[in-house]
Amino acid sequence: MGVFTRLRPWQISVLLGLLAALVGLVKYGIGVFPSWIYMYDLSVNWSDPSLSPLMVAPADYLQSNFVAAWAAGALGFTTVVSHFTFHVVLAVFAIVLPFLMPVVRESVARSRLMFIAIAGGATLPVLLLWVNGYDAVTLIGLGFAGLCRNKYWAVLGWFIATLNHPSIGIVALVAWAIVSWWSNRSVVRIVVAGVGVVLGSFLNGYLMDVWGGSTSRLDWFSERPFDEYVQGFFSSMPLLFFSSLGVMWFVLLRPRFVRLGLVRILIAEAILLSLLLPWITLDTSRTVALALFAAVLCVVAALPDLVEERDVAGAWRNTSLVAVIVPVPVIWSGALLFGGWESFFELDTALLPPEGYAVLG
Repeated sequence: MGVFTRLRPWQISVLLGLLAALVGLVKYGIGVFPSWIYMYDLSVNWSDPSLSPLMVAPADYLQSNFVAAWAAGALGFTTVVSHFTFHVVLAVFAIVLPFLMPVVRESVARSRLMFIAIAGGATLPVLLLWVNGYDAVTLIGLGFAGLCRNKYWAVLGWFIATLNHPSIGIVALVAWAIVSWWSNRSVVRIVVAGVGVVLGSFLNGYLMDVWGGSTSRLDWFSERPFDEYVQGFFSSMPLLFFSSLGVMWFVLLRPRFVRLGLVRILIAEAILLSLLLPWITLDTSRTVALALFAAVLCVVAALPDLVEERDVAGAWRNTSLVAVIVPVPVIWSGALLFGGWESFFELDTALLPPEGYAVLG
């Protein structure tokens, strides 16, 4: 403990970020994105994605989330192992990035609250259970955008997140803009962020047209029977409410925190998105967590300036261990997804491509 107290704030922040990644591996294991072969196919054909043999309707809706797969191909990570390893690195970076941002690393109080939000949040299992998917890039963009002090540099984060996932970028912008306005009343910052989202959406749509088009998320989900959404909604409640903010609920509902307008807005957003998004998407907890991510980071960064130091210390003392121990559910179409330690021993079979798929480096 004496060594820990002699560390500088930035060192504590980095250690907590790495600890959050380790906690995630211990709690959830590591898993493979179910449709990883489609993203791998896109990586192999990165120079001309229109040639990807698997990117045909309706599976081509995944093409719109191309950034990580395209980058893997452009960097030469086109063997199954190197492709997976590249995405593991992206996932870990997405977990640690919030702790590296100046606004967090200069404050032990913010680092502690961030640890509770990340280690006890739903984005952690999403990143680790679906490693070689596409959410890491979205969260990297949203994490940078939500915590960057310079509003013009923050545009880069909004641009990257929306370029990789336009629908999430738009919903995340709305959720973040409300808490951001309440926190600092900066219209310019919100408008500038909107420019990044517009540019990302535009470039994504342009590239999809160049690459032969892709099935929209709305069209893909509309092909599913409506009963599946009804069943998914009722079978995921009330767990979805908990997974929306995870262990941060135990912090935000503390008397000293919940009286803050900023906190009440975030709670209202979590409840509203938990009620609405299951009717338009099947991967409910993932979508809600992604949509709230920038808003949650914004609130975490603001809290130490709105409460007393002893309040943050009390939240850390009473909640940090909860964030380490309690797993946050990942829900897809009403079913709970959990890897566990067995997932480490199943990677070799999970990464076997379908029989007959010949484009392997």
